[in-house]
Amino acid sequence: MKGAIGLITRADDAGSSATANRAILEACDHGIIRNVSLMATCGAIEDAAELFRGRDDICFGVHLTLNAEWDRVRWGPVMPNDRVPTLIDAEGCFHRTPEAMKAAGALLDEAFLEMQAQLNRLRELGFPIRYADEHMFFGRVFEGYEERFDRWCTEAGLINFRRCLRRLPIRAEDNCEVTALLDALDRAETGIYTLVTHPAFDTPEMRESGHAGKSGEEIAFERERDTKLVTNAKVMEFCKERQIRFLRYDEVDDGRTNNVEGKMDLVRQPIGNDESGA
Repeated sequence: MKGAIGLITRADDAGSSATANRAILEACDHGIIRNVSLMATCGAIEDAAELFRGRDDICFGVHLTLNAEWDRVRWGPVMPNDRVPTLIDAEGCFHRTPEAMKAAGALLDEAFLEMQAQLNRLRELGFPIRYADEHMFFGRVFEGYEERFDRWCTEAGLINFRRCLRRLPIRAEDNCEVTALLDALDRAETGIYTLVTHPAFDTPEMRESGHAGKSGEEIAFERERDTKLVTNAKVMEFCKERQIRFLRYDEVDDGRTNNVEGKMDLVRQPIGNDESGA
């Protein structure tokens, strides 16, 4: 018999749209999501604050954002533009990719100034922020970022998501379909894993996203698929039968938890160029 498995279940991009907000709420109320990552820079963040007000059963995190990847839906810094000029393009929005941001000469000091502003914004809206993660893993393009980010998290009283990042053995080509997730959970060794999703509904609002590489229709379809995945009855029943625990980041303390048998160690894994947790 296999040992215990814990699953940190996370929904990214809350605040990016009303559609995402409502899908994520459904995933918390009727699915497996226990952690919600918030984009302070986006237009629906106040809607998210109203929708999730008083939800102590959810672990909230700041989804630190320094990139705006879509063509029609853009966003920029919480800080005044003149305080973070290297982080924005000619339109006053964030650069589209971490690589474009690096090519534009983005400064690390400005990045942390903006990151702090995003955290402050969420706290002002009433969110009890417990952890920090990154939209599109932008940290990889900055020299000396990881050590400084870890220190910043400690000073801000936040859990660094990089300490809790062990992916399930899901093949990229499977696109995290239900059968692929169940197969990965079945094959998983004892330990704690992180499942990152982007729930939304296929609506006109969601179809406004997209870029030259992937249409808004494709994005909307994929994100509704995520919603269906994390609210799927088969997934929940399988996890119940296998006694797989859905965990919050704040139930995990420095790589160990008392909520899963044996205080299983988390595994630090290199992120590399993986943007799947955007």
